Order: sequence, then structure tokens, then C-alpha cells
Amino acid sequence: VFAELVQAYELNLDADDVWAAYRRQMPHLVSCADVDRAALRDLRGAGWKVGIVTNGLVDNQEGKIRQLGLDALLDGWVISAEVGVRKPARRIFEILASRLACPLNGWMIGDSVEIDVMGGRAAGLRTAHIARDGSAAVSSSADIVTTSVAEAAALILTEPS
Repeated sequence: VFAELVQAYELNLDADDVWAAYRRQMPHLVSCADVDRAALRDLRGAGWKVGIVTNGLVDNQEGKIRQLGLDALLDGWVISAEVGVRKPARRIFEILASRLACPLNGWMIGDSVEIDVMGGRAAGLRTAHIARDGSAAVSSSADIVTTSVAEAAALILTEPS
């Protein structure tokens, strides 16, 4: 893709250098709403173990986690490139449960039906689909459909244990 961009825009740059610059900048291009951070604190305060299972390269994904300050709000994380397995495979969820020293039991909150919801289901978890565009119809396989992590956490916290 970067080679095509360099060629299409007739840039006097090396595609590998552009790719490397993009990768260095990527962790600084993400955001997390304060209400979502507060929701993670609320879940942990209620006794939940909170972790991230993410597909991607270690430096990129861990850079995002740290840049957003999520490392201080989580009990742990698993990055696919680190462990050689990707969502939606059950194994990546098992690895996180092992790292968190807890049973594979709880919730998967994510924005992809195919990867997060179906992966969570395959792991035996309840699921919350973050459908920011309100596309509830495509996420009928999720236990709950919301528009944010904060909304999902609030619903989870009101569930009977």
C-alpha cells in the first residue's frame, strides 16, 4: 500500500521509510473517551478482571495501549503477534485468562461482529457489540448492542451475577 502511495503521489520517498514513519505515529492517532476509561475503572472496582485481546503487531498495539493510558486501567493484555494466534480463535482468549489468573468466564466487548463477538462466543463468553453506527441488526448474535464501552460496562454492571 505504501509503495502504491509513493508511486501515485510521485513522492521522492522510500516506501519502507513511509511505512516506518506511519508505524511510529500510529499509537498517537488513537483516542479513548474519558467515560470509557471511567467504565474500565468501574468494572475493576466491581471486582472484574479487565484485559484486552487484540490482533496486530506488538509494538503498534502495545504502543496504543500505553499511549492511551490503558495499561494503568487493565489487569493485562494479549497481542496476537506475540502469541501466534489471532481473534476469533478461542486460544487467544484462553491465554488472556491464564495471564489474568482467572477462569475464561465473563464478557467480550468489541466493535467487530466477526472477530470480537464471534470470537467471544467461541470462547464461551457473553458478548457486547459496540455498534457506533447503531447497526444493531448485524449484531443480533451479541448479548447486548451498545454504542460505547461505557454503555456496555454500565449494562454489565447491572446484570445479576
